[in-house]
Amino acid sequence: MFEYHPFQDLSDTARLRTIAVLLFRRMRPQLDQDDVPFAVFRASNLPAAKRHGFYNIEYYGFVIDRRASGAWYFDGETDSIP
Repeated sequence: MFEYHPFQDLSDTARLRTIAVLLFRRMRPQLDQDDVPFAVFRASNLPAAKRHGFYNIEYYGFVIDRRASGAWYFDGETDSIP
């Protein structure tokens, strides 16, 4: 699982998806090398440095699966990630 803080509200899910794709592309060589079947990219509304004591945190995540062909897809979608 990869967690990131997008420095924006989590309601802009299109932008969160764009960031997840960028992170996925950066991590893909390692994911392919380690032969993992899926990866989770999770955006949080609170940076780790601000997590002290009690706090309210929200997440929005994406699951990206590797199919038998070796191509990667967002879970439940039919178009691969280029």
